[in-house]
Amino acid sequence: MARVPIANLKGPQGNQGPRGLPGVNAVPADEAVAEYLAAEDSETGQAFRDTLRTIRDRIDAAADFGVKPTNADNTAALQAALNAAVELGKPLDLPPGVIKSGTVQATGPVSIVGKGKGVTKIQHLGTGSAAIVAAGTVVVSAATVTANVAPGATSIVVNSTAGIVAGDLIILRDNYSYTSTDASYKSGEMLRVKSVAGTTINLHGAVVGSWAALDGVYSTANLPLISRINPLRGVTVSDLSLVGNPTLGTGAIRVDFCDKVALTNVDVEQFGGFGIGINNSRDVTVSGYTARDLTDDVANGLAGYAIYAKGACQNITVNGGSISRVRHGFTTMGDWYGMPHNVAISSVTLSETTAAALDTHAAGEGITFSDNPIMNCFQGVTSRARKVVIQGNMIVGTYGSHVMTLAEENLRDYVIRNNTIWGSPGGSSAITARNPVIALTIEGNVIIDAGADGIMVNPGSSTVAIVRNTIRNVGRALANRYHIRAGNSGTVVPGVSGGWTIVDNLFLQGSGSAIRAIDLSTDGVTGAVVYGNKIAGAYAAGSLAGLILATGSIVQNNPWITQAPPAVTGSRGGNAAVDSLVTVLAERGIITNNTTA
Repeated sequence: MARVPIANLKGPQGNQGPRGLPGVNAVPADEAVAEYLAAEDSETGQAFRDTLRTIRDRIDAAADFGVKPTNADNTAALQAALNAAVELGKPLDLPPGVIKSGTVQATGPVSIVGKGKGVTKIQHLGTGSAAIVAAGTVVVSAATVTANVAPGATSIVVNSTAGIVAGDLIILRDNYSYTSTDASYKSGEMLRVKSVAGTTINLHGAVVGSWAALDGVYSTANLPLISRINPLRGVTVSDLSLVGNPTLGTGAIRVDFCDKVALTNVDVEQFGGFGIGINNSRDVTVSGYTARDLTDDVANGLAGYAIYAKGACQNITVNGGSISRVRHGFTTMGDWYGMPHNVAISSVTLSETTAAALDTHAAGEGITFSDNPIMNCFQGVTSRARKVVIQGNMIVGTYGSHVMTLAEENLRDYVIRNNTIWGSPGGSSAITARNPVIALTIEGNVIIDAGADGIMVNPGSSTVAIVRNTIRNVGRALANRYHIRAGNSGTVVPGVSGGWTIVDNLFLQGSGSAIRAIDLSTDGVTGAVVYGNKIAGAYAAGSLAGLILATGSIVQNNPWITQAPPAVTGSRGGNAAVDSLVTVLAERGIITNNTTA
């Protein structure tokens, strides 16, 4: 049908009065108008769509900007749709199907909404750092700190407060490289300004502290600075999937210098760099996140992190979801601006990771890993942060240590509580403090079938409380193991080592070679209190003194309930079920299997 100009769609002047039935030209005219409005190359249609966008409460990426699930590159159309959503302050609705696109960047507050995981898929074409980027900016050195700032301080004195006002986000950092592994890792944290008076910045909340010294002071000797952030506030992404290229070091979603970000029901697969990257941002929530098959090839720049928090992040929460076949399910990293603070990872199911399922690099303070099922990973939880709580996790079948602290300066304030740790095919201990920790509590954990020791703590650690743990069967892969021991021959921290308490633990042993309950003597821990621990099962030592090696410590009321479990004798009569039953009972230390075939 030939197009009819709208200007020609008028008939002769009719008599006034009730309108009659449409004439013979009514249908062609209506169709012509509809065709003009729908045509992508029609100026009339585009004007109509522009008007509709201002009227509707949402932006439709497909209808308004032609974002379509085709083999075409949708980068320009998707960026235009995103810009319009930002400009008009309206959510951006993405269509179902696979949308191929390079990097798009949010330049202001926006909500990006798909039709659901696996329904809306953005296939990243590999250009840029990530498929979706949200980024604010930072003034690198807005002011110099002129007086020491101690932990708990609620104000900072600087040389100039020009440009800093109430409500601003700032980063307090110093020039101290707290780890020898990376000189770019500096002490630093993100803070919110309450008010400004002269050269004093008053804060909402208190300063956490520097890693430059045990006292946590930001000393003027370490040249502390204030950096002011112009954050991008209010970005949400929900109900969509992102697919990457496993051979490229790009990611799915990257958040830089942002505030108040929510990522909900997002699914990620096959990226080489990362799933979600959080950099120097505050109040970021990730919920219902799933990730899988991210490339672990660190030597070639492919990190394979499902989620990372880097730099002076504050208040990062990850809740729910599942992660599998990645390097780390979550990790922290430092940079020139500082390290993450106040991070909580909970109720995330993790499996088949090629390194620790949950990890902190040499960065972080106030980290909580809680209630996460971790299954068949290389390691369970490793941490090099401070003020860490590892609680209520179920860790099953890891090859390496289930829970481990590693070497960095000033590790302190660890609570490892109420975890269930079961089985290790490798020769690693269930809970290991490999390097000295100041203030370490290991409480209420259930450990079953550890490959090496149940709990091993560096002898240089101080204020150590190991209480109310149940440890059944250690030394499943290695001989000469202990339920609890001071070991690893790490560096002793001068003047702070000591103050160990080992109380009310239950040790059960079914089998193993040269297994003992406690060894504090070999690596020189003295002055400990070893009290009320109950010991049951079969051990190599013939006396209680041989089970607890704690020279120079107070050792009292640690009963050996039985030196051997009751023996079961007689023939199994070729019954496979009976054979399996007595084998399992013997492995669990419940019986001694003296039966015959």
